[in-house]
Amino acid sequence: MSISGTPRHPSSAEGALPRLGSPPRRPPVVAKVGGRELRSGQGLEDFVAWAAETVREGTPLVIVHGGGEEVSDLAERLGIPTLKVEGQRVTTPEVLPVVEGVLAGPVNLRLVSALNLAGVRAVGLTGVSAGCVVAHDVKNGVLGLVGEPSEVDPQLVRDLHRVWKVPVFAPLASDGRGGVLNVNADLFASGLAEALGGDLVLFTDVPGVLGPQGEVLARLTPARARDLIEERTVHGGMVPKVEAALRVLEQGAHGVWIGALPPRGSRSLSGGTWFRAEQRAPRSAPASTASGLPQLPPQGPPFSPRRPPSPGPGSPGPSSPSSPSSPASPSSSRRSASRGRSAPGPDDLTLLRTLTGSRGT
Repeated sequence: MSISGTPRHPSSAEGALPRLGSPPRRPPVVAKVGGRELRSGQGLEDFVAWAAETVREGTPLVIVHGGGEEVSDLAERLGIPTLKVEGQRVTTPEVLPVVEGVLAGPVNLRLVSALNLAGVRAVGLTGVSAGCVVAHDVKNGVLGLVGEPSEVDPQLVRDLHRVWKVPVFAPLASDGRGGVLNVNADLFASGLAEALGGDLVLFTDVPGVLGPQGEVLARLTPARARDLIEERTVHGGMVPKVEAALRVLEQGAHGVWIGALPPRGSRSLSGGTWFRAEQRAPRSAPASTASGLPQLPPQGPPFSPRRPPSPGPGSPGPSSPSSPSSPASPSSSRRSASRGRSAPGPDDLTLLRTLTGSRGT
């Protein structure tokens, strides 16, 4: 038994992490992976390999996982029926303990253990941890004890990223009244991406968003995506994924990608569907470092690359906390750090693809 700071499996961990003490300089990527991909086997191995390589390249990563199939399996063994509305589970008071036990238990532990074995310093969490995610009831209670993120405090994630830990979230949130709500993992991930000012990758068991003829749609704008939902071309479990993509784009994210896990040994997000907002005039492309990653401009504290610059000393900016006419409210301090980001330009998707190793166009 080792109690030193040396990883138990140094051969698997070697080179997996950047040097400690060098806080991330890039925007984070929030990756959601479905429970089906996390059952022991090739899917789990492929995802862990992708995550380890992403972190090794210097991209701060947040992981949100599903686990619906394992919840259904246990509920069935316990004689509890499973109901869904528009791809989302109806969580009754009888089902909630099963959801909590499976998602925060074996599913989260299995993923965290596999990541740690690969040299990624993963930390298992739920949205209840440190009050990170607060949710409100949705659809007038039709889904039971199911919520949608309404407040996200990103400080816990930022603190972990500064020491190159990788938060791994089971999608459970506080209801703000001492209770717990089940949250769709896609919407949970989008809430974190909004609050962190990050980009979103949604891994699924299908190759991407499918069009009317069953073809993979390589690119989608928000307007076209809404049309597909209205036409019911996009339906079932893909609806919350597309809605999550639209939410993040509305906050100025560089890009959102939905598709299947890349094969082990590849970080390229090949195929799949890229979401992009309507564009302004293109910004100049970032210069590349010797490693091929973009050279980001100098910036202030970690995780502030997309926030408006703070006013200088004596500046009467409206957001200044010292201004008596505009005190900061607790709720506003917990909202998305991405508010105020500039509208994305064509080079933004190039930046995301570089950060995530994609070679797609």
